[in-house]
Amino acid sequence: MVSKYSNVTPSAGAEIRRESQAQQNKSSGALTSWVSVFMAAAAGAAMANNYVMHPVLPDVADSLGVSISATGILAGATQAGYLLGIIFLVPLGDIFNLKKVIIIQQITLSMVLLLSALSPSFVMLASALFLVGLMSSSSLQISSLGFRASPAGSRGATMGAIMAGISSGIVLSRIVSGALSEQYGWRIMLATLAAMTALIAIISLKALPSWGSDERASDSYWGLIKSLPDIFIKHASLRASVVAGCCWFFVFSILWVSLSVYLANEFSLSSTGIGLFGFAGLAGVLVTRPAGALADRIALCVNLSPYTRSMS
Repeated sequence: MVSKYSNVTPSAGAEIRRESQAQQNKSSGALTSWVSVFMAAAAGAAMANNYVMHPVLPDVADSLGVSISATGILAGATQAGYLLGIIFLVPLGDIFNLKKVIIIQQITLSMVLLLSALSPSFVMLASALFLVGLMSSSSLQISSLGFRASPAGSRGATMGAIMAGISSGIVLSRIVSGALSEQYGWRIMLATLAAMTALIAIISLKALPSWGSDERASDSYWGLIKSLPDIFIKHASLRASVVAGCCWFFVFSILWVSLSVYLANEFSLSSTGIGLFGFAGLAGVLVTRPAGALADRIALCVNLSPYTRSMS
């Protein structure tokens, strides 16, 4: 098949691509500072739901009449759901309108958080938290939207801001959930998060830029899912990133879940006291945006190199 751009020169082709990208950015709406801040907050709030149970595991054990060691399943349930969300839900953003995907996930996340708050048994709570982790992958959808809707020269800064929001969500989740649980109980804490997530979904209707197609493409979705193993095998840098991310995720989760149990058993700390240990993670939040800006400068230097210009 001959492309309609087959006779276009490389420089003209690059100009066509730039114009097409500019038109798409214009149609989706510019990312103002306020929108970037909101996206960072929304991504952080979504990611936080993976960790809100960590400081309250001893309280949940007492409430449901299970052993403290059994509550580790609750922390693992959210992580398992989040992993499957990365594999099966995040690719939806490549096919459907990304804004709509994010809003649907946020609404569903609000519903399953409420279900978690109302769960009468350990099994139902674990199942609901699995769904919470699944829908919390909307944080990555928001990151993807921020990258795609930003001008090329500011993508690193935008991603740095969103990653700062995600890091803040991870840190503050323990502090906020611990304080709320100590004052009102872990069920009220989850119900409060459900209401907050619903509010974020409502604001997203107006705040988020639209990006992508509105057409259904189920065949393309399954084709994309089937292509993931080939992509993983083909790209060594992707394999390295996945392995590094898995190791970080494993160590991070083991550390904080074990720390929550240890602090409760050995020092008899309340959920608020356990949550305050989350302040130790604030150092990482401080470097995310500068790191993103540095990435923009590095990318600019690479794009301006003689080799890159010759390939344009």
